Amino acid sequence: MLLWINLLLFVPAVLKQFGLEGMLYPIQGMDATSEPTSDMLSMVLSAIPHIIGAALILFIIYYNATFASSLLTGFLASLGFNQLPEKIGFKPLVKI
Repeated sequence: MLLWINLLLFVPAVLKQFGLEGMLYPIQGMDATSEPTSDMLSMVLSAIPHIIGAALILFIIYYNATFASSLLTGFLASLGFNQLPEKIGFKPLVKI
């Protein structure tokens, strides 16, 4: 699939660069130029920084959430939060 995406995105631009726009007629129609293809390519390439930025933000959020989870787990374990239901008087429903 990646091969076909590369072919659809980059071959028309390469053909236009070499002046072989006649080879694009079966793809784009007889009277079309390669402007729609180059516009599509520029839109895809302009989206790459946004995708990288979103991935970086997701990585930072994941790292901070993992750190906060481990910090909170340690804090609640030091307070004895796991034994709180037994101290209140609740009996376990399932014995492990």
